[in-house]
Amino acid sequence: MQLEGAGNSLNLIIKDIKDKGTKYIVTFNDDTKIKISPLVLADFNLYAGKEVSEEELNKLKKEEEKDEIKKYVKTLVNKKPYTERDLLKKALAKFKNYHLVIEVIRELKVSHLIDDEEFIDNYMDYFDKNNFGEYFIINFFRSSGLKEDLIKKLHFDEENEKKKALNYFESIKNKFVSSNFAKQKRKIYDRMLQRGFNISVILDVLNNLKINEEVENERLRKDFKKVKMKYFITNDNQVDANSKIINKLINKGYSLDAINALIDSDDDFDETKEKLND
Repeated sequence: MQLEGAGNSLNLIIKDIKDKGTKYIVTFNDDTKIKISPLVLADFNLYAGKEVSEEELNKLKKEEEKDEIKKYVKTLVNKKPYTERDLLKKALAKFKNYHLVIEVIRELKVSHLIDDEEFIDNYMDYFDKNNFGEYFIINFFRSSGLKEDLIKKLHFDEENEKKKALNYFESIKNKFVSSNFAKQKRKIYDRMLQRGFNISVILDVLNNLKINEEVENERLRKDFKKVKMKYFITNDNQVDANSKIINKLINKGYSLDAINALIDSDDDFDETKEKLND
């Protein structure tokens, strides 16, 4: 793009401006063209025949790029909440002018379009409604790039944490009913830990899980029968077989007392190997 003399300065002259909907095409007297938004066109009061200095042209291009960055950031924010850090990363990935991106982000912060405190408030409502625990929430905000001083201001009411934990427990407890009692507790414990609740809250909530003795004993009898047949078939040494049966059932989560009680009541326990060897 060449600038030509006009008076004491070098200027371009606007030859033509065409409306292309979301953009205007500005053609200069040297047939070079630039695309600008209606807002930039109005701000610079551009019209056919106007002389534009090199300094004005550079300002115009800068404002047009700023306008593009603003539009991009606003589009992101309208889709979902973002932290300042995430918006900055996305904008820098699309626009290479670092200083201009920083300038735009600062302007949008002043206008409260970018507001990390509002971001926290929005997500805290979501986490409360969907029963997420303290540690999950803190880790989420840290991974989102929030400043540590904002995270330290978060307050977690113990009673509310227990309420959320109990709500979550009620929503998942029936997913593991096919497992024995110990496995149910372990699986629920793991899920609640992943949800971000602290151990004391989890253990308190797990007290609400009640064992059905009849169902639990029936599960133990079925598992005992399976492992008894398996280890008597594969072991010549009955003492070794007995030990493996007990260890297997303990690993499944049954108590040693319950296992020993079942073995003591099993009339053919000692005879099973003899039958299999006949």
